[in-house]
Amino acid sequence: MAGDISTVFFDAGNTLIWIDHEFLAGVSGIADVSVIKNADKISRFHLNELLESKKQIDFGKEYYGGIIHNAGIDGDDAIEIFARIKNAEKIFPIWRKTNLQARPAVQAIKSLGKRTAVISNSDGKVAELLNACGLADLFEFIMDSHIEGIEKPNSEIFLRAARRMNVSPENCAYIGDIPAIDVEGSKSAGMTPVLYDPLDAWPNWSRSLRVRNLCELPKVLEL
Repeated sequence: MAGDISTVFFDAGNTLIWIDHEFLAGVSGIADVSVIKNADKISRFHLNELLESKKQIDFGKEYYGGIIHNAGIDGDDAIEIFARIKNAEKIFPIWRKTNLQARPAVQAIKSLGKRTAVISNSDGKVAELLNACGLADLFEFIMDSHIEGIEKPNSEIFLRAARRMNVSPENCAYIGDIPAIDVEGSKSAGMTPVLYDPLDAWPNWSRSLRVRNLCELPKVLEL
């Protein structure tokens, strides 16, 4: 693979930026944030199973609802907490924690002469959010599914990003955290997929490259 990858695309949510586990713990009345992080790990795994089954799902409902359920909260309490989360989203972004691995990892890739950009399923505000988190300057462009009118895992959004870079998909890698969306989508476009699995939700993963720390990317991609 060495020498073949010229461009590295990144997912945004739970890759470059994190969901705010501390906020979720607070709104759920849970003192131990590690309970929320473990619930997030379990939720991602089950969310991916639903996505791989090709069912039409409400991503936010399944993801947030899964975290609440896996944190041990059900019934009316779960309904109330979910409502609080959705109301909070109208006021501030819940995906707002900068992944401290992101800047050094992307800078290391760029120092090797590789190009970088973002492809994200979002609501039209991901560029603004990445700018607020101090990461937007690292990328040639930030592609937002809401603006593009197409979202992952549809291969077209990946191909569109490659065309915008004027590069072949075969010379691109894509890093994201949900297999059914990020790995399968980028693979279908002819890119080299890398699963980002910081919570170790897929310890025995073998369907693509996998990293637990973004700073592993240059070595794993043989850049």
